Amino acid sequence: MISKTFFLYLSMKKAILLIVIGIFASLAQGQCIKKSEKLNVGFLFNYGLPKQDKVDVASIIRVSYPIIKRVSVGAEFNYTMRYGKFANSDYAGGIIYGKVNPIIGFTAEIGYSYNKNVSSSRKCSNTKGLFGAIGYESKINSHWSIDFQYRILPSKLTEENVVNSKVFLIGTSYRFLK
Repeated sequence: MISKTFFLYLSMKKAILLIVIGIFASLAQGQCIKKSEKLNVGFLFNYGLPKQDKVDVASIIRVSYPIIKRVSVGAEFNYTMRYGKFANSDYAGGIIYGKVNPIIGFTAEIGYSYNKNVSSSRKCSNTKGLFGAIGYESKINSHWSIDFQYRILPSKLTEENVVNSKVFLIGTSYRFLK
């Protein structure tokens, strides 16, 4: 019998391959395009009610710097509060990532995530590993945009043996221009 974790591992490898292909395609296209942004500062938020008996609230602050027109690198700090039937816990962590905007408005990210349990009513584990995300960025004007993102994070099985690593986020970004 093949476990759910094995299928998650295979789908993560495919997602990573697609993101790497997108990054290289964007690098090839963006070599001759001048960048106009200096820095991006963003805020993302999540309030999730998955099928399990728990509530997740995540707040994220992120900073990215464009290398070329469609490729940037960045870091983020996140804080997650998890309330549930089996345990209450708080996590704090960070992600270092690379971001590519291959198609108008769409984004893809890949990086390394580390989250540490800072308080819990039960013993909870820290998580670390590869992180991937796809999203859409809708520009309001030359400085502001609204961001939507779907993430696949490193995870542990919940008490019911369900993999809980998929997160939807919404937020805003501010771009500092030259």
